[in-house]
Amino acid sequence: MSEKKERRPILYNGQIYSEPITKGGGGGEKAMKFTFEEARDAILKDISQTKSVLRQMPSTSRLPNEVVLSLTMLPDFTAKSYYPDTLFDLETERFGLKEIGSRIYREEKTVIVDSEEVIESTTSKMFFVRATEESLESFEKFLNNHTSTHTKKFQNDIRKLSSFGFLQADEQIVGLPEGWDHGRLEAVLHPFDLDSNITLEHFLNKIREAGANDNEIRYKQYSTGVTFVSFSGNSQMLESISGYNPLRTVHPLKMRELPDFSRGTLVNGGPVEPVFTVKPSTVVGVIDGGVHPNNPFLMNYTESEFPVAGNPVASLLDHGTQVTGAVLYGPLNKYANSTVLQEPQISVKSFGVLTDAGGADPELYDIIDAIEVIIPNNPDISVYNLSLGPKGPILDDSISRFTYACDLLSYQHGVLFCVAVGNDGDMPGYDRIQSPSDAVNCLGIGAYSKVDGIYSRAYYSSIGPGREGSKMKPDLMAFGGCNQNPIHLISNESGKRVWNLGTSFASPIVAGIAGRLIGESNNVINSLNAKTLLIQS
Repeated sequence: MSEKKERRPILYNGQIYSEPITKGGGGGEKAMKFTFEEARDAILKDISQTKSVLRQMPSTSRLPNEVVLSLTMLPDFTAKSYYPDTLFDLETERFGLKEIGSRIYREEKTVIVDSEEVIESTTSKMFFVRATEESLESFEKFLNNHTSTHTKKFQNDIRKLSSFGFLQADEQIVGLPEGWDHGRLEAVLHPFDLDSNITLEHFLNKIREAGANDNEIRYKQYSTGVTFVSFSGNSQMLESISGYNPLRTVHPLKMRELPDFSRGTLVNGGPVEPVFTVKPSTVVGVIDGGVHPNNPFLMNYTESEFPVAGNPVASLLDHGTQVTGAVLYGPLNKYANSTVLQEPQISVKSFGVLTDAGGADPELYDIIDAIEVIIPNNPDISVYNLSLGPKGPILDDSISRFTYACDLLSYQHGVLFCVAVGNDGDMPGYDRIQSPSDAVNCLGIGAYSKVDGIYSRAYYSSIGPGREGSKMKPDLMAFGGCNQNPIHLISNESGKRVWNLGTSFASPIVAGIAGRLIGESNNVINSLNAKTLLIQS
């Protein structure tokens, strides 16, 4: 008789079965390019040059007490295990150098291969380091001590370094398309400590002097100290703020246009709305253009509000209505004409954040402000769909406030954002995923379709990679349709349907499934579990 085994459920509190993993041995210690003495002399030279530049820097280009420097690693030492922790203040103060962020650093140079010039590109890691003049003096003095006084680990950390100094001005301005002359910009300011209370006003004065209109400036300073500023500018203004030390990056900021086919094609013949019995208690949030209030497919299963100024726009209501229908019913392709739909197993609360207030170019910061109010005010909603965001591919060197806000809200409130990755996948050079689908804590959703009987990425669906910490993007793909095989969506009339295509409609399919996972498990599965299950399914 076989031994009776205890039942061990896979999902229910499955995390209690996790055990630490012991990492196997690697290939040994990586060879160092320079001796400690050689590396130390190079860094001491960098510090000397940095101090010289600092003494000549005008007060309008830096804060009074602190500066941000860039510390670049050698290309072979980009992995997390090579983090130079002996250089920074962590639990205890060492020199007064504080690491406040990082990014990929790329260097290109021309080399001769088989008598031909070839551009060779190498990548390494750059850390942003907050410092004071006193901390530079302290670091310099410590480096000048006799080699025997330095620990082996400190010596190795110095030997991993390539350079230490100010970020070059041309590395602060990123993402400008060729021929750019003026438009909306987003500046990202480093977090400060001693000067945290004056960081924002110092920068605002800088751009005011350069001609920025006060009425067009929007900003948000987070508790971490990271500051985002949105303003209208031109090429002359960019030139005036180039080299401004508190500036991490500045990049174009424009609302992602809904594609020309956003309203879709209305065709006769379609399923019929379900017979209403009960409104499901599990709610998925949809942040979009709102919904048509009397739509027969939605009216019994949807609540709606407009938390931003302005009036609804018909085309944006159409988009929001179709997105909401995809959350509730998924694609309607499988339903024959006159089929009565089954009642959805989730309901939707629609938040209309796209109105006529911004004209042709809505102010993204007003939308983000609204989202930062929506999430904490709706604790019963664990999943949201976002089929909107800033235009343009993400950049490794820069992060948008939209991404930062979504990641922070996900972490603080335990919500899952399902985000469309964008529809520029057929535009080489601009085909990378769009913010905020690059958020680490969110699901970036791409679109697939079926062409000539073969399933594959839809031609328009933006591609990865994501940024550091979440390189594998999109996280998932759902059916989004194409010209040959469009996705079928609800219309505003019973017995009709809309043919459409786009990642806008793939993302809500996933949001609806995530909502069902949470609801049908009686909240045993939370948003994090739902994200993991969806990725692994």
